[in-house]
Amino acid sequence: MIIKTITADGFKNLKSVDIELSPGLNLFVGENAQGKTNLLELLWVMTGVRSFRGASDKNFLGFDRDCIKTLITYRDFERDCILTYDSKKGEKLITVNGVQVPRLSKLFGNLRAVIFTPDDLSLVSSEPSLRRAFLDLSISQIKPGYAAVLHRYNKILAQRNAALKIQSRTDIWDEQLIKTGTHISIYRKTYVEILSRYAKKIYGEISGERETLNIEYSSNVFKNFEYSHEHYKNRLSSHSEAEFRLGTTLVGIHRDDLNLTLDGLSVRDFASQGQKRSSALALKLSQAKILAAETGDAPVILLDDVLSELDSRRKNFLLRDLEGFQTLITSCERAVAGKTFTVKDGYIYA
Repeated sequence: MIIKTITADGFKNLKSVDIELSPGLNLFVGENAQGKTNLLELLWVMTGVRSFRGASDKNFLGFDRDCIKTLITYRDFERDCILTYDSKKGEKLITVNGVQVPRLSKLFGNLRAVIFTPDDLSLVSSEPSLRRAFLDLSISQIKPGYAAVLHRYNKILAQRNAALKIQSRTDIWDEQLIKTGTHISIYRKTYVEILSRYAKKIYGEISGERETLNIEYSSNVFKNFEYSHEHYKNRLSSHSEAEFRLGTTLVGIHRDDLNLTLDGLSVRDFASQGQKRSSALALKLSQAKILAAETGDAPVILLDDVLSELDSRRKNFLLRDLEGFQTLITSCERAVAGKTFTVKDGYIYA
């Protein structure tokens, strides 16, 4: 997948963008608060995924602007494509090759990208919810139907928790929770097996084969991965008294995690800062490579000021490993060779 051109105006700090990208490495250089990250945020939004900065649609509009106009042309493995997103006074018009799309989330599966941010470098030491989010997004990019099942699970979970809070019976929700939760767990287990193989190889290359990274899926429900609805039901039943007392569901896939170990020791608890960053890089690079292998189309790589967070060895490895991917990098200085753009006051110059 190659992004050819980006035309944008009014998205946060972006006042005027009309650029043609290189199919290889593209570097966006400028001081802080000039609009560099906003460009990557715009592209991420156009993949159909929520802003990586947590912004809602209403916060996309620039402070002194009255509308947003965006047009992105790209080529996937099948065809040339045009995405547009126009917004004015709350009215939005989103199209894919001229066909109107009801909302940004429906763009999911068209423009594929993987984003690296400084926060991703702490992925292995962060809360389990962030690792679940990484896992769920990675699966959704390959299996778009997975996102709908996950959304359904979260709705059922919210309704079950509401029933627990008022001391009401949960039977009506239990069967649905078990069915969707089992489905999600099977998807997660399958993906993590693939992820572990890729990440082990990548980490070995980063570390010079001095250490071995292993990744395991830690299920809150299926300890031995003997998938059955009866087992899930029994696990729920065994916690029912505590759930009614606390007013929340204590058993389920919403409490799953990824366990990363180096030579048998927990990365989160025992690894050095450098080892944690190498592990996080292995996760994100694996995500990109699995997506390329499973879809037959390499995603666009977005690096938001990540290079400044890495030492020279890890930085050079990352750039070498991303050869073959179109890559967009933001930086405060010209850190690498490639097609370079200057970003200043919301304007981007080739």
